[in-house]
Amino acid sequence: RVENVGRKLCSTACCAELREEYQEEEQDISSKNCAKGCVGSSGEVYDVDNVWAWRDGLNVHYVRRDPAYQSSHESSGSEPPPAVLLLPGFGVGVFHFQRNIDELARQGFQVFSFDLVGQGLSWPDDDPGADHVARELKGRGNPLVYGVDLWVEQISAFVEQIVFRNNDARTNVSQQRRRLFVIGNSLGGLLAAAYCARNPNRVRGVGLLNATPFWAFAPHERHARESGVAAVVRALLPWDGALPAPRILQTIITKFWWNQLRRPNTIRAMLSLVYADESALDERKPEREANGSENDLIANIIEPTVHPHAASAFASMAFAPRAELDFADMLGVIESERIPVVLCYGREDPWISPMWAERAARAAPSAQYVELSPAGHCPHHEAPRAVNSLLTRWMKGVVCKINSDELMQAHGESFVEEGVNERVVVARVRHSVGAHKELDQR
Repeated sequence: RVENVGRKLCSTACCAELREEYQEEEQDISSKNCAKGCVGSSGEVYDVDNVWAWRDGLNVHYVRRDPAYQSSHESSGSEPPPAVLLLPGFGVGVFHFQRNIDELARQGFQVFSFDLVGQGLSWPDDDPGADHVARELKGRGNPLVYGVDLWVEQISAFVEQIVFRNNDARTNVSQQRRRLFVIGNSLGGLLAAAYCARNPNRVRGVGLLNATPFWAFAPHERHARESGVAAVVRALLPWDGALPAPRILQTIITKFWWNQLRRPNTIRAMLSLVYADESALDERKPEREANGSENDLIANIIEPTVHPHAASAFASMAFAPRAELDFADMLGVIESERIPVVLCYGREDPWISPMWAERAARAAPSAQYVELSPAGHCPHHEAPRAVNSLLTRWMKGVVCKINSDELMQAHGESFVEEGVNERVVVARVRHSVGAHKELDQR
């Protein structure tokens, strides 16, 4: 199957020698450099931490990490390194990928990640809950609703205005050839699938890390038009999520829900529930340790909750409508477009259990399905070495046009050392129904 590729160069100038070495020696390509230098381990990264002024005063915090050899691409006008966009889940942000971003960049990828608006460090200039601001936004035809539609629009605009425009200004790559990898965890996984279903011509591959298959309770407007039950449910809800929130509703949500959720003890308890290894939660810096304050992960989660707009943003999210397509339909579109997919799921996740991974695999039967154990809802943060190795291998296989099924089979089941006396089992699971592979829990 590898021989079918022959010596034809891939679209990013990866050379045949890389494929020949893999074929003859069955070595791990994640540790190899392409002879052309377009994908491989550089050892160094250049970083950008910035704010992008999007639309209607919405400011998006993002990071970009470039491999050290990026400058050679800029000077030669050749295609830049493969781009990767990492999408965080609910309540977190770029900081949740701190164990992944630099390592993927060292492996030769241009890595982007941002905070979803209404979370992390991405917020509007003016309070969207203020009456005059809301009236202005509605007058423009853009009432602000913190939900799937807004976030997918954010992804699309970011890809066009930041990822591709940044590269187009320095290279001779045609618009038709611009594609990127989109990888998301939890809510970020759902958003990755939604974006890819809407923009298949922009996507090189999709990585889903314990992707949530559902978000929000209110039916989408289209469903309400087509279904009597959905129309009744939507009519019974007191609000559609468009800011400002009704004052009584805002007061109730803030007092009895929001203020409880954002307490440090509540956040730690919730994380402890979904992390298989609670030691992964502890990221204390010396100054925080000396002050006896919360570790960086919990502190980073708490920080946005004190923003003046945070409570109204949370209220909007609670009543925002669902996506127009359900998760299975999104995967069906991705499958029909023959976009490579990898499902990387922590086996011990009590929220998105292996049952949901099996359903996703049925919706996208050509997807690669890998389980990590012990790992919970956030495998990229809990078992970063395993996830980084897996994603690197998978993406380089896609870039170099190595048969992904054979590549993942070569990986097989293995152990990855995550720390002292800590190891994670990485096991490929067949995507047929009920094909779980028992994992060694040693």
